[in-house]
Amino acid sequence: KLYREQPFIALVPASLTLDKGSGEVLVQGVIDLLAVKGDVAIIVDYKYSGRNAASLIATYKKQLELYAYAVEKVQKLKVEKTYIFNIRTCELVDCK
Repeated sequence: KLYREQPFIALVPASLTLDKGSGEVLVQGVIDLLAVKGDVAIIVDYKYSGRNAASLIATYKKQLELYAYAVEKVQKLKVEKTYIFNIRTCELVDCK
């Protein structure tokens, strides 16, 4: 099953955010594409960028880790893979 623009709200460890504090932080966001089969999920985040794959991973890996944590915690699914799809280059970048 595919879920486009899937909103979420979750308490996540502060270490998963830009906040370097301890405890938890309430985060809300929208996952561009969440693909679910059984109890396994794949997350795809769309970007339009001239950056190479390594630069995209360096910039957005933390965001995708946060999305994966939220899906696993709130929806009780195992996130198997996370990807960035660069619309500009039609490249699928494997982040996990």
